[in-house]
Order: sequence, then structure tokens, then C-alpha cells
Amino acid sequence: MTGKIAVALSGGIDSLVAAYLLKHQFKDIIGIHFLTGYEKTHAKAPFLYQGATLSAGCFQLDADGSHPMSAISRQLDIPIMMVDCRPAFQQHIIDYFIDDYISGKTPNPCMICNARIKFGRVADIARDLGASHLASGHYARITQTHQKRYHVKRGVDAEKDQSYFLALLSQQQLASALFPLGEMTKTQVRDLARKKGLQPLSASESQDICFIAEGDYLDFLSSTGKFQENPGPIITSTGRIIGEHNGVHRYTVGQRKGLNCPAKKPYYVLGIDPVKNTVTVGFREERYRSDCRLVNINWMLPEPSGSMPVLVQIRYRHTAVPAVIEPLEDKTAMIRFLKPQPAVAPGQVAVAYDDDDLIIAGGFIND
Repeated sequence: MTGKIAVALSGGIDSLVAAYLLKHQFKDIIGIHFLTGYEKTHAKAPFLYQGATLSAGCFQLDADGSHPMSAISRQLDIPIMMVDCRPAFQQHIIDYFIDDYISGKTPNPCMICNARIKFGRVADIARDLGASHLASGHYARITQTHQKRYHVKRGVDAEKDQSYFLALLSQQQLASALFPLGEMTKTQVRDLARKKGLQPLSASESQDICFIAEGDYLDFLSSTGKFQENPGPIITSTGRIIGEHNGVHRYTVGQRKGLNCPAKKPYYVLGIDPVKNTVTVGFREERYRSDCRLVNINWMLPEPSGSMPVLVQIRYRHTAVPAVIEPLEDKTAMIRFLKPQPAVAPGQVAVAYDDDDLIIAGGFIND
């Protein structure tokens, strides 16, 4: 691999170390920091774009300037390009996030951001700047099978593995992606940063939802003005009304807290119906499902002609379990679990792996 390499830089320790490693492997490295419109203002160095404009969508940061990312540019001794992703982020991430909650689903914005923003728009900008590859600080690996297909593989750090979030990347995107931290543990990354004197902008870990800086998702949804208090019945799986909710967007499948329905055993959310404006609840044993249907599947191998055994992860912190995936028409498939699983939430992404930790496919849980 020769030529220019771009690195997506957030200001955190992972992307900082990823860029440091690449700087010592390749001669021509550039950083790219993309703007979402939801950044926090730095207390000592507010976001000032002196002498530059975002109208063209991209400009080079002054390494000696006051912008927080200038410190990263100086540490790495590489140029950093600032990319305006605000319109795309609003369209593909924020609008999708809101629409899913309106539809009674549980969105997964990180999955969409990686496919549409980071390895979508940002990767396109990297190519326009002459880069052959875009790297990130994900704890994951890329491998190629004998069929010349690219697969995302779990990172060696089982606790930090982030392969799940990359399951929607296309073959074209994977062909030009790099994950320098895939063979490292988080402890090794921290040790290397300390040894080399690398200072991230923040010592804390990145948030689950980067655009929600304070409060929780309900505060964010309320701030959009698209959600109003709309009381409706909380019902059991048999249809019996046992309480009242203040809006279906306040609940997700599997949720236990906030139901305020006294009983001998705790209730869990089983389903959400925004059309009927109902929240269905049940006891712990009712949470389990033996199958689910996936839509908009991204296959990392040629779509199989029949069912095949896999290990399926139905959310990021879920331990992958044995299952069978059966391809259907129109980029859909059925997942049949060998043992029923709890809290299978529509809107989340189910990711199927093989026994070698390679991603086979990823798709959205629909029902």
C-alpha cells in the first residue's frame, strides 16, 4: 500500500493512536475531522474558523490556531482537514433517529453514521484529497476470503471489539478502510499513548450517542419539537389495560424502568404500537423470542442459496448466540435462534458472525 492515507480524527485517544501508528508506517498522512453541528464548544478555544469558510465543505486547520484539534495536528505533525458534514448528519443521522422513535423503533445511529458519514461522505472527501484509504480508531479487523470478499473481523480485544458497528459497510467501503487498532487491546493503546506523550482532547470515553451531549435521549427528542405528550394505555399481552403512558417514544423494547405499573413481579416492555398508541408489557419470561425478521441486509459474502448456521448479536452489548440465518427475497432474512432471546428490539441491527469471528451479514430487526 502506497500513497496518501487519511485518518478520521475525533480528538479521542483511539483515533490519535491510530494516526500515530500510521504516521510511522506511511510517509503521507492527513487527518480529517468532520463537523456534525453538535460539537461542544471548547471552554478555552471556541470553534473559530478564522480566515476560512465552510461553504466549500472542507478546509485545512491551522496547526498553530486556537481550535481544539490544532493540538492534535501539532502532536502528530500532520495536516488536519475540517469537513462540514452538518447537512448530511442532519439528514442521515438526526432525522433517522427521530423517525425511528416516531415509528416505535429503537434506532442505532452509530451503525448509520459509519456507513453514511464516516465511510461515506468523509471517505469521499478523503479520495478527493488524494487518499487511497481512510483509517479509523475502531477495534476491529478486515480480512479477505478466498472468494475475494472483504469481511469485518472482531478485534483481538474482546471487551472493546467494535466490529458490530461496521456491519453495514459495503465491499467498496471495506476495500479502502483501515483499522490500525484491530490487533491491539485498549490497555496497549493507553500504554502507547502514555509512553509517546500523546494527549487526547478528552480523557473520557466517547459517548454512546455523540450528538446528545447532556441529559438523555428523551430530553433530545423533546428539544426537536416533534414529540408531544400523548397519553395512551399500557396493556398486557392479553390486552388488559394496567396503566397509562405519556408517549410511546418514551419506551423501548426490553425496558423495565419507568413503567409505574405495580405488580408482584416487574413488567418489561414487549412491544410498541405508535398507530394504536399502546405500550405492551409482560413479565420476564414473556420477553423471549425464537426468531426475528431482518430487512435491508448487507451481505459480506455472496448471498447464500439456503439457510446457514451463524452466531448472532442483536445489539452491541449482547453476547452472540447460535442461530440459523435464512435468506428471503428483497434483501430480507429470517433469524431463528437455537435458544429464545430476550429484548429483540425492532430498529436495532442484528449481526451474524461465523465461527472465525468474521461478519457474514448485518440487517435491521423489523419484527
